[in-house]
Amino acid sequence: MPKGMVYLIFGNQSEGIYRSYVVDVCTYLRDELGQPVRIIGFLSLRNFKAQRASRKAVYKDAIFLPMFPFMQTWKWNILTLLLVWPFIGKKKVMALSPLAANLALRLKRMGLVKTLVYDSEGAVSAEWNEYDVVPSVQMKEAIGPLEEIAVRKSDFRRVVSRKMINWFERTYAYDSKAHIVVPCTISQKFQQALPDQESLLKLRRKYGFLPDDIIFVYAGSSAKWQSFDMFDTYLYHWFKHSPKAKLLLLSKSDASEMKTVQAYPERIFQKWLPYDEVVSHLQISDYGILIREQSVTNEVAAPTKFAEYLASGLQVLISPYVGDYSAFVKEHECGKVLEGNKGEYALTFEQTPYERKQYHHQLAQSYFTKAHFKSDWQKLIAV
Repeated sequence: MPKGMVYLIFGNQSEGIYRSYVVDVCTYLRDELGQPVRIIGFLSLRNFKAQRASRKAVYKDAIFLPMFPFMQTWKWNILTLLLVWPFIGKKKVMALSPLAANLALRLKRMGLVKTLVYDSEGAVSAEWNEYDVVPSVQMKEAIGPLEEIAVRKSDFRRVVSRKMINWFERTYAYDSKAHIVVPCTISQKFQQALPDQESLLKLRRKYGFLPDDIIFVYAGSSAKWQSFDMFDTYLYHWFKHSPKAKLLLLSKSDASEMKTVQAYPERIFQKWLPYDEVVSHLQISDYGILIREQSVTNEVAAPTKFAEYLASGLQVLISPYVGDYSAFVKEHECGKVLEGNKGEYALTFEQTPYERKQYHHQLAQSYFTKAHFKSDWQKLIAV
């Protein structure tokens, strides 16, 4: 039985990221590979009790600690870790975010941690500066050097795309081979077989759609890197050319300013659903939207929604510079890469045939399950 490991979280990870990224990884390592994992996370004092209860409900072996106020005081959180570490006693840490990795490195210098694995879900310094993620100018200036330390001083790394390794090499002179490339993978709910064609038709009716509707779906936030304006522009033109097209918007975002919503309000269905209900809503759809502008943040990304769209049988409409996925769409003919020419505004769409849905679902099972990357996870455990 491998010795236990801590998964250390520090930053602004949302509830969705916690459930679909953190808990999913920890559960897989524990249940499938026999690696006990305890989550230690820092949460804002604001709504601390409710957040802690919600997160512990989905993963019992977790400790949540209150953060010192303001991101600039991140270093002070080492004091809290020093208080609790004698009761944890783990010598191996996987850290999500540069700040978590730098806290773990401080513990390592004190002899309290032997091995540090940096779990890099994105180009954090690029994201903070390209999209104004944090308001503090001080932290925007500090995050690059902190990320470089996390990348270069860790014993091992998990990254979500090959493009991220390329960026590490260019930006931080990274020259190690001590890493694995494991993208964001699908949960068990997305590994279940697609409902049959008749069941999908019944679900369409249940959710308010007609049998011959062409359903585009967008699942996510309106965060700046999501490029809502680009998505809206494409959709507005596509709606003009495809009168049966409708949008299923699975988002809390205020969509009232979207041109498409203003022009075609009766063709927009906006919902915010519990995680368990998302799968069936994706499965009734035809096209998953993953349109993003060109930026470092997007070029190294591996959005979970790509694999979830694919597992739900959807064709993916994607920009040409989204991590490793744009090339994947071309290679496997599982959607369309939108190169940005205005001729694409005149595209017309048809429903995705059930046979294609099955093909896309099987692609996701072949390439985006944790089992597919079992040997990589075993390398991480063995460090």
